[in-house]
Amino acid sequence: MSELIDAIIKTREISTEIATQSLVGINNISELSLHKNILEKMSTYPDIFPTGWYAPPPHGISVLFAENPFKRLKYDSLRSPEFWSSDNNLFTKESVASIYFSPVHKNKGVLGDIGLTLYRGTDEDIKKHLK
Repeated sequence: MSELIDAIIKTREISTEIATQSLVGINNISELSLHKNILEKMSTYPDIFPTGWYAPPPHGISVLFAENPFKRLKYDSLRSPEFWSSDNNLFTKESVASIYFSPVHKNKGVLGDIGLTLYRGTDEDIKKHLK
């Protein structure tokens, strides 16, 4: 049991490292560029598979950016192609970002799913809603 718990902790640590590394310098980056960045970083960790388990979306990674009215973030399922990462949407100061990816530990098969919502804007209603 302790090996399984260690694998869970390791996979979650890797997820956090990938998220932290991938979010550096994301100003005006496209959804697809960030998606590719996360995918590239996932492939550098030998303890996890190079793609996520929840696929589609492609590679088990979802990156969506939207400004008000946030239609892009009102998905029924991330499996729907209309909600896959695109080059058409950029992360600006007033964008809300929804980021999700699903690493899997190679030896133990445990999941390290991680989901983030980011907002750097000034709209107090959006901040309050996200809190």
